Amino acid sequence: MVDHSWPLLNLLIIGPKEAGASELTKCLSGEIGGVFSAEERNYVAIDVSADPRGTIQQVMQGTIVADGAVLVADASDGRTESLESIGLLLSNMGVDQVIVALNKIDLLDGPARLDAARERVRQLMPQVDLQCLSIVPLSAKTCENVCEPEGIGSGNDGPTLSEALNGFEALPSLADQPLRLPLTTSTERQGSRFYEGRLRSGVLVEGDQVLLSPSNALARVARVQILDGRQYAQIAHPGDQVSLLLDMDSHIEAGELLSHVEEAPIESDVFRGRILWRRKEPLTAGARVDLDAGGSVVQAEVQSISRCIDATDPQKETSNDLLPGQVGEVILRAVNLIAIDTRATCPANSRLQILDEQGVAGVGSISMDGYADQRGVVTVRATNVTRVAHQVSTDARVNRHEHRGAVLWFTGLSGAGKSTLAIEVERAMFEKGYEVYVLDGDNIRHGLNADLGFSPEDRSENIRRVGEVAALFSRAGIVAISAFISPYRSDRARARAAAGSDFHEVYIKAPIEVCERRDPKGLYARARSGELREFTGISAPYETPESPELTVDTATHDVAACVAQVIAYVDSELSISPQSPPSSS
Repeated sequence: MVDHSWPLLNLLIIGPKEAGASELTKCLSGEIGGVFSAEERNYVAIDVSADPRGTIQQVMQGTIVADGAVLVADASDGRTESLESIGLLLSNMGVDQVIVALNKIDLLDGPARLDAARERVRQLMPQVDLQCLSIVPLSAKTCENVCEPEGIGSGNDGPTLSEALNGFEALPSLADQPLRLPLTTSTERQGSRFYEGRLRSGVLVEGDQVLLSPSNALARVARVQILDGRQYAQIAHPGDQVSLLLDMDSHIEAGELLSHVEEAPIESDVFRGRILWRRKEPLTAGARVDLDAGGSVVQAEVQSISRCIDATDPQKETSNDLLPGQVGEVILRAVNLIAIDTRATCPANSRLQILDEQGVAGVGSISMDGYADQRGVVTVRATNVTRVAHQVSTDARVNRHEHRGAVLWFTGLSGAGKSTLAIEVERAMFEKGYEVYVLDGDNIRHGLNADLGFSPEDRSENIRRVGEVAALFSRAGIVAISAFISPYRSDRARARAAAGSDFHEVYIKAPIEVCERRDPKGLYARARSGELREFTGISAPYETPESPELTVDTATHDVAACVAQVIAYVDSELSISPQSPPSSS
């Protein structure tokens, strides 16, 4: 008998055709969709193959919370194409807890074939961005190793499926998740401004210090009113429609997301959306859309679309567009920083909708895989500071050096030739009389940025610091050549803002295949093997410059030709004719 006092977890049972997903569902629960127990856990087994489009739509729009999935694979089938497509589908659905059930072990003729099947799964999981909790060999036909290990004759020494399921973790309740309150409207009452919204998650208590995002304003909650007939309350819970009086000097705009300071949402203008598309017209790269994300509606551009899978036929070939009924990964770039969450930071605030004139055109969830939380690089913590005015003018420095100060920002993939080209350009410019210095990624990380790693957040901070240093060089009348991958457009835009009109983006262009063949440090090979995580071009994104001042193609030109191209640009943009010194009479 099922004890319903235990938490109930939704478990998706999914796999390629003929792999036995429906058989396994019946084996677990006795009937499709039935409740079953695994020690101290209760599960609802959902057979996705019974209604793939309907089930996936419910998962993507959040009406079904998928706590985990059992990916059913045919252990006797050496092909992996179908399994790879299903794995991509799960990844796009945001399912981050997966057990692989190697079904039909009763058809295997020995432990060697089971070991080969396990190895195929191990190699496949990183390719589809899935974390596999366990690989369980079993037979859905005989129920061997589903709940009891009896009958296993193929050398399995791991857990049964029932035992493996106990590794799944349920999402925290809404009250136990971080505080998220989108402020949608404001009203003036009796000389005070009240802000209203519906509490999505967490608990809000009168007197709490709160953070407003993306403005980064701090405030204290002076009064809480629950808008359901009651006047005032000292505490608000998820689902409450509240009106707040905040103890702060300035007014804020609707669209801010209120949180506690210590559990703030992510701030970014670029992120991944895992989207189920619902319109007849496909979603295409470059499209302008309205997004409902993080509690506010903003305009955004579809930067790219990838990994599209048809929910009803995962093996069906797809285009680069997101077609009706498909689930795909879409990189979205908003016009400004917005406050958002992922399933890892706050599940209740991680949903995403693409809107059009007819309503909701696409539904899904937010992912920040490969992208940085930009809150740290835009937050100004020092307030008691004043800029010092120099008594040496910019014109005086230009006349002294006979050229303008500048930032030549070399960006491109690892192996594209940035450092090689930067050093050669520095030498050639110095010989021509330019005051010039190279800021190279590896050299900077030995000193100024030795405290930073290679996470998306550390990459952004690395580029922020370099951008500010390069801007100081340019204001001193020196040409700073920065040679950094700098993969994110947002970070390069901040470097451009720091240097102003002195910034010159130089795209060192080479296809990833060429860079990988060069691989001067052996990094691509290590990234392909999984040894290096967050490696640009492999497991982390590189965003190609949209309109660089100069593009240098190192795949089709040798070093000398590329140097000559850069020098010609520098001479035309930075050099000036020497001016006569002022008369002393």
